[in-house]
Amino acid sequence: MIVGFRCLMHSFLVDAASCAVIIEALEKGVKDGMDILTLSIGSDECVGWATTTVAVVADRIAQSGKIITVAVGNDGDRGSWCVSSPATGNDVISVGSVDK
Repeated sequence: MIVGFRCLMHSFLVDAASCAVIIEALEKGVKDGMDILTLSIGSDECVGWATTTVAVVADRIAQSGKIITVAVGNDGDRGSWCVSSPATGNDVISVGSVDK
């Protein structure tokens, strides 16, 4: 079964979304029995560290046996190693692409 949780209803809200909204959506997915959680979001900052609140929550959920995939972000112009949270998590699968 595939279920879509929409925590961000309009694209202009992505940058303004609070960590609490994203964490609530992750927790709802776990509570509802989802085995794979996929997030196509990222902060507007290239943090590069796994210590942001959402990255830590995503890590803990992944450590419980869930698969979490997260888009790396859209900051490629800052360099190929620029990753935004929560894709910075240690136990999540970060997904991205590059152009030549």
